[in-house]
Amino acid sequence: MYHLKSILISICIAATQFAHATTFGVGFSLAIDHGVASVHFRNGSTVNIAKVEGPEAYRIAMEVAVHIPSYAQINLTDAASLSAPSCSYARLVPQPEARLAVQSLRDRLPPWLGGKKPDAPDAAAQALERMLRVLKIATESYLETDIRNAIVATPYDTSDAFRSSMRTASSALDIETRLYGAAQISNWAFDIPHNCPGPFGPPDTPYEDDELVLGMDFSKAAFTATLGLFAPGCGVWEDVRVGQSAALGAKNLFAKERWHDMLVNAMRKVTALPVDHYPLARDINHISRLVLIGESVEDKRFEGAVRQVFSEQYSAQATSKIMGNAQRQDPVYVTAIGGAVRNWFNSDDMAWNNLLEAEISL
Repeated sequence: MYHLKSILISICIAATQFAHATTFGVGFSLAIDHGVASVHFRNGSTVNIAKVEGPEAYRIAMEVAVHIPSYAQINLTDAASLSAPSCSYARLVPQPEARLAVQSLRDRLPPWLGGKKPDAPDAAAQALERMLRVLKIATESYLETDIRNAIVATPYDTSDAFRSSMRTASSALDIETRLYGAAQISNWAFDIPHNCPGPFGPPDTPYEDDELVLGMDFSKAAFTATLGLFAPGCGVWEDVRVGQSAALGAKNLFAKERWHDMLVNAMRKVTALPVDHYPLARDINHISRLVLIGESVEDKRFEGAVRQVFSEQYSAQATSKIMGNAQRQDPVYVTAIGGAVRNWFNSDDMAWNNLLEAEISL
């Protein structure tokens, strides 16, 4: 009896220590045509685990997933207009009210008591499940342990239907996932927020250290550009401008005679300054960070277009500094790395709570 109690106590202690001493975080990045996985460890090191090409069903699921909020959406391929909105501050835009679904008693009963049978997974959920399964198995094989949660990044905001499919896929694999935009989560690959002034305020709370971050995701399948306001102290992000185009993906773009003009025009639209930071009554005239994402950003033609657009607003030295900082991370894995860092940092909310408690006590 005492031996059994000792075993149970040992198990409880081990479980408690594991829950409060997470040693790694996992990040998955779902691009339009492939998925990647990375792991971040407590000692600060990261390991890129796997890159998996997606079959046609997966690519279709990702292509129809895009849902860019109207307040931030810009047209990257409209040659008639070179100007982008100077003020698209997402925190000021009223969000749609959540609709509560009214359930009948039958909806609450299990199937064996006459309740409705669960719907079969849709094609998108099945495609996402297959991709997540491969990434999960590869990660668990490397870690030699099970994973229960992961941050999942996508190139752009996703539709409610996609999020529902993701929940179905994650549930089938017994893993909890949280979705983030690639430009947002990639910031965690460069810096871990460390100076939050206190608990988060409401969604419209401005932060004094807000800075502009430009994320550009360039792959064979599409080009996605996101300009966002990022509070580096707290890790808070809001979209300002977002544009996405399959016509500007490397495969389609470089087959066109005017590829250079089309690419530069798109970049100018998303980088147009200033941005009116209305809550703090000031303009932001400087892009503080460039994040390059995707396997095609290392193409010299793309790099040349980026340098041209930045050199129109910044000195050669400033342009080189911005480009150099962006090239610190592998563009194929940068979003997965950022997700892994965030996942580790947010495990059990312990690290985040410790940060807030330390700041509040000052």
